Amino acid sequence: MAAPHGSLPAARVRRAAHAPWTRGLLRTAGLAGVVAVAAAGCATTGTDAGAKPPAVRGTGVAMAAPVRTGSRSAAVLGPPGGSSALARRLDRSMLGRLVLPTGARPTGRRSLQAADSIGSVNAVVVTRFYWTPMSELTVDAFFLAHQPAGMVRNGYGTGSGPSPQDFVQSVGYALRTAPAGIESQNQLLVTMRADPHGGTVIRADATAIWYPWRTAAEYLHPSAYRSVTVTVTFPNTTNPSKSITRRRTSTSMSVIARLAAVLNGLHAAAGFMPLCPAFLPQYRLSFTPVPGRPPMVVTPVGCTGDLVTVAGRKQPVLSDPSSMKLFPVIASLLGVRKSYW
Repeated sequence: MAAPHGSLPAARVRRAAHAPWTRGLLRTAGLAGVVAVAAAGCATTGTDAGAKPPAVRGTGVAMAAPVRTGSRSAAVLGPPGGSSALARRLDRSMLGRLVLPTGARPTGRRSLQAADSIGSVNAVVVTRFYWTPMSELTVDAFFLAHQPAGMVRNGYGTGSGPSPQDFVQSVGYALRTAPAGIESQNQLLVTMRADPHGGTVIRADATAIWYPWRTAAEYLHPSAYRSVTVTVTFPNTTNPSKSITRRRTSTSMSVIARLAAVLNGLHAAAGFMPLCPAFLPQYRLSFTPVPGRPPMVVTPVGCTGDLVTVAGRKQPVLSDPSSMKLFPVIASLLGVRKSYW
């Protein structure tokens, strides 16, 4: 896989020699981790962070500008962000790995919707269309049998509409390992439909999601804080009026370092809207700084992740769905049994 900011190699489409494929009894399965959103056309979607993250302006307190953590001069910890350009290169690389049946050739844009798509404001989609003289069932069996290099099949299924021509089949693949700066939720989705004039139309959608860059201000340096106050309210699923609140203040540097290790290791949120449990504990981490350093507060943001506020200024939300990475550390500090999280 390419380096975080290097160019991804342009791979040519590999064509496998065609042999007769028979479609057995195939079980339908939903494509894992995707949100059913209609996606048409060949356009690329998503926002572009460009090469440089935006500046951060302070409010009476000097705050460091965003720093690319991949830079050797950056005195910050944590994973690097990406960009829409990196995601687009990865999309093209995934499309280049797609194994097409013999006789398949590129074709113009067709009125064929993608079977599924990944929902995120930072998703970049690149689409290509092909046509093959083979039947739809034969093409579907072919893609089930030919996995792109470096990818795993993550689902397959069928769908139908008002008319027989709307019957589609799909096969999805995902990268075994995503490059730095790219979310692990990625997809190469192949959607197939019989062509009314004969043969099969193939739509291939490659989707990659890039992580925004974090600000240097939201990295927690343990030596800059002398204590942390942890406050958690645990919900009572049967009687909300009896919710339990626990609070603890610690001056232990090891405790602050444990919390810092989790927070510093998180990406900035990539725009996902994860499914949310009905009841989640609410917490607040208040870090008391040494003289000359700004205070820091960490709170949850629904099911999306953790929000770091420095000197009253909100920083990019950190990707931690339902705070499942941070909260186990918080729970252990309060001596809370595992059933709460």
